[in-house]
Amino acid sequence: MARSRSAQAPVVGNTLLGLVGLAIVVGAVVGWLLPHLGGPLAGAFSRPVAGSGVDPVTFLGAALTTLGVIVAILIGYNVAGLQTAGQLMSLALARAMLLSLAPFLLCWTLTTGVGLVYLLVIPTAMGQLWQIVIWFAAVVLCMLSYLWTLPWRLSGGYAARWAVADLRAAPMAEWESRDGYDVLQSSIAAAIQRGDLGSARAMALTLSDFLAGESDATAERENHYDRGRYRALKNLLTGCAQFSGAAPTAVAYQLGFVSAGGLLRAVATGLPIEDAETNIFSGLLRSLGDSPDRIDALWTGVRHALCRGDTHVAPYLLIYWRRHRDWAPDDPRAVRRLADGLARLHAETTAELLRALPTEQAEREAARALADLYRYLSTHLPQRITDDQSGDERARLLGL
Repeated sequence: MARSRSAQAPVVGNTLLGLVGLAIVVGAVVGWLLPHLGGPLAGAFSRPVAGSGVDPVTFLGAALTTLGVIVAILIGYNVAGLQTAGQLMSLALARAMLLSLAPFLLCWTLTTGVGLVYLLVIPTAMGQLWQIVIWFAAVVLCMLSYLWTLPWRLSGGYAARWAVADLRAAPMAEWESRDGYDVLQSSIAAAIQRGDLGSARAMALTLSDFLAGESDATAERENHYDRGRYRALKNLLTGCAQFSGAAPTAVAYQLGFVSAGGLLRAVATGLPIEDAETNIFSGLLRSLGDSPDRIDALWTGVRHALCRGDTHVAPYLLIYWRRHRDWAPDDPRAVRRLADGLARLHAETTAELLRALPTEQAEREAARALADLYRYLSTHLPQRITDDQSGDERARLLGL
């Protein structure tokens, strides 16, 4: 599962915003402080405008006109971006994108407001005109920052990160009331439906990493069945899998990562995943349809996520055990209930295979899937633990 952890767009955008802040400060110093100081440093900025050959009214008029054109262009781009986000993802995400325009609007409002004041109270020192020049440059940098990050903000990866951050701020039982919950379900399902495998993959991996790597301290401390948590997790998995029955098997493979993350989250929070009456995977498996290839791809994704990981992310089982170091050695959630959950998932996939294939062939496929899981648990997972750990921790994890 090769992931791209490139952060070029946000890094460049934040760098430009940092330059904007610096320009605002420099402009204020040049226009409002240096003209009142003596010495050679303040000389050029304290020089009177009168007799300098510069017409301040013409200068300010040209600057304000250009600022008006800039804001019109950017609002046009923003409207198009909001329409795209609202149609392909969620209106909640469109609101978040609208808020991302705030730095530009604040910078533009400050520059335009000071420029209008200078039209009424004509500047007397050249430093005030240089202040408008510097702040104009800040507005341009702010616009470039927004336009540079706009494609990234319209990507599935950004939508998923925003949604996960929203879910992280609430306990599991309240997920269904959060905008991020709706964004994840609708965005992943919409990407699958339109065949945008790149966006579906990025969002599924972000969601699965969140489910496997984050924790709900309150739910884990209570460690018992809670219908709100159960419905939130089950409906999330089911909603994300919509339209996957007609999608390529690559989608089912990525849903395997989401299933692995959901399994770990359910076990950690005390949901009785091994109970057929509280099976969180039933809706997800129904969405895949009677397709042995998709069932196989889903199971492959589950074991890859749990036991192999990649160069960027450790196996989910290793992440899970690292995060819960404080559990008692005999806590059943560490191993036994994980095994029960995997057995339940295998039983459910076997039932789907029996519906799609002749009995003998389905049983053969189910046995092969189970053998593959044992092979990964005995070969790949210990190797990753050995590579990633050392000393007492390695021995403890291998002992599990």
